[in-house]
Amino acid sequence: MEEKKSILDEMNLDKALRLAKKKENAQEIKEARSIYLDIVQKYPGNIKARVGIKQLADPPPPVSKALGNLHDKGRYTECIKSARNLLEDYPSSVSLHNIFGLSNYALKDYKIAIKSFKKALEIKPNNADVLNNLGVALTYNHDFKEAIDILNKALEIKSDDPSTYMNLGNALRLNGDIPAALASFNRALEMEKENASIYYNIGITLAISGELQSAIENYKRAIEINPSFADAYNNLGLAYTEIGEMAKGVDSYKNALKIKPTFYQVYWNLYNTSYSIEEAKAWIDLCLEKNPNYKEAILTSIVLKAYENKNNDLSLLKKEGYKEHGLARSINWVLNLPTTPKLFFHRWAFFDYITRNSKVERPFYEYGVWRGTAFKYLIKTFKKGFGFDTFTGLPENWHKEKAGTYSSEGNIPKIEGGEFIVGKFEESLPNFFSKDRPLASLINFDADLYSSTICALNYSKVIIDEHTILVFDEFFTNPTWEEDEYKALIEFCELNGFGYEVIAVSFSSKQVAVKILGI
Repeated sequence: MEEKKSILDEMNLDKALRLAKKKENAQEIKEARSIYLDIVQKYPGNIKARVGIKQLADPPPPVSKALGNLHDKGRYTECIKSARNLLEDYPSSVSLHNIFGLSNYALKDYKIAIKSFKKALEIKPNNADVLNNLGVALTYNHDFKEAIDILNKALEIKSDDPSTYMNLGNALRLNGDIPAALASFNRALEMEKENASIYYNIGITLAISGELQSAIENYKRAIEINPSFADAYNNLGLAYTEIGEMAKGVDSYKNALKIKPTFYQVYWNLYNTSYSIEEAKAWIDLCLEKNPNYKEAILTSIVLKAYENKNNDLSLLKKEGYKEHGLARSINWVLNLPTTPKLFFHRWAFFDYITRNSKVERPFYEYGVWRGTAFKYLIKTFKKGFGFDTFTGLPENWHKEKAGTYSSEGNIPKIEGGEFIVGKFEESLPNFFSKDRPLASLINFDADLYSSTICALNYSKVIIDEHTILVFDEFFTNPTWEEDEYKALIEFCELNGFGYEVIAVSFSSKQVAVKILGI
């Protein structure tokens, strides 16, 4: 292969420097850079050539500023196009690769964003800001472990950046390490106490871990700092409705809509506060008005019309892009039952109906207590309840949820009238049911796992009669719902020669209530 000729084979150093400067002034960047590189290769200590190379690494400040303005104004496609063109002349520009990555990230093209950030880091490996951006993109691409490693590296370089601690907290949370996530958020708070986003993310993390009252306090603090924080109002609404304070939840959602009227997810959440089909339809219609492609709302509209006997066209449930959806399969299952069950839109209205139709003089039983939110609600009616849980989280992986998720760190709720039996079901239930136990008014199965639910069902057979209502709290709509509580119910009935009647459902809260036939 013929060796590439150097410009210095044709002219002396001074002439080469003058030619490089001429090319630079004429914006012939590639040619100018090539000449400077030839000079540095032969004369490594030449200051003029080294300065020239450094000056040509990035576009001129006015160009960079114009590109930044495109990104800041949300004109991401234009920004990407301009950055791509500029990279032809400035391939070693860390700032160009970074903003190219940021605009692709904003358009949710995480893989291209990751590639761009990594290219910038090849040029400047210890750039903490780019490492932070890469960590965020990896988090959104669900590469949580790599994101955690990258964000920790960024903190080794720049240990006083609260945004990196906050981003690390999010990656840790999504990777299932709640204590480490909270520690990272709190470290960020030490540096920036008036940052609404940090309180907001702490709220999300606490809500996931079931500490809803603490989550509410953090959402409120975020709103105090930033009264226009629509997402914080939305999540505050979610937390309120999760503990049964529906009116406060609705108020929070409506506050979010005052700030951001196009926030379609809020209309969806308001649907989940409904008490009637008419109310539910109104919220779904508004949700679809804001986002006509929101698949869950489209499917829900079908089932609401079916319940009103206004829509016999269920063909959409069988079309590609819909039929494989967990909600579509759930709707098909419900609409093909022998008797159409009562329909509810949140767990509290569902529970109210069930308790009204229960033998309230009997105790209730609950498998999967966690923080005791449902238990506290039910004990108001039944006065006596038995709760079963490890209180250390899931005993095994449940699809994407890791073992240990839904832990209460061993804390057992203190609830008057409640008796709690601690341990894995296969270990605690044989001993508990070795004694006669009263027939159940209601049994709430909230253990999620097939293995835990079938174990609980089998041992509970002695406390079930034709009046007992079985509530399954995570029964359907999930992508793999047929493999979990549904499978346990079907297997339990088949093995014992029982039938079952579905008396109530809530697609919103994933609950199904049944009575066992032939027991």
